[in-house]
Amino acid sequence: MKDYKRTLVTAALPYANGPVHIGHLAGVYVPADIYVRYLRLRGREVLFVCGSDEHGVPITIKAREQGCSPQDIVDRYHGIIDGSFKALGINFDIYGRTSSKVHEQNASAFFRKLYDEGKFISKESEQYYDPEAKTFLADRYIVGTCPKCGNEPGGTHKPQVQAQRRGAGEEENNPLVPASAGLRAVAARVDTRRAQGVAT
Repeated sequence: MKDYKRTLVTAALPYANGPVHIGHLAGVYVPADIYVRYLRLRGREVLFVCGSDEHGVPITIKAREQGCSPQDIVDRYHGIIDGSFKALGINFDIYGRTSSKVHEQNASAFFRKLYDEGKFISKESEQYYDPEAKTFLADRYIVGTCPKCGNEPGGTHKPQVQAQRRGAGEEENNPLVPASAGLRAVAARVDTRRAQGVAT
């Protein structure tokens, strides 16, 4: 077995739609930081990398609630999150953003390579669509009657669409969470087959 001298350590990218909290720190970032410190004490060469995830429906929802743009939200919380890590002594060698040019280039290169090698599967799937906001939503943002299973949302709601996607037994831990006021989702058929210009 090879004895590697260089180690890359990363951690889950926090969504830039709110500050980090004690659960994030205890479950993800403090353990990773401890491991990095341990490796460095043993004389290992380590690169500790993380960054703010600036893409996702939660950011759009927060922007709509606060009457600003998604860019305003990610700019504000990226700084807050980065500052929190520094204040707690969690020192990433690189703390970036998913909107950065280097991230865009590397992610595109990875996906282009997989696409060119035929590793993607093309298929049709159903997604929820908000006709008022003219956007697609994850099922956890549905309010009102679920168009898939007919159940009303609430703490014990377990829509069939989640059960089918997540597998038997997993739906109990993933109840439907209502969206903010004004979001109403209905089922819409979407062709997810990629166009030729994928990931460019």
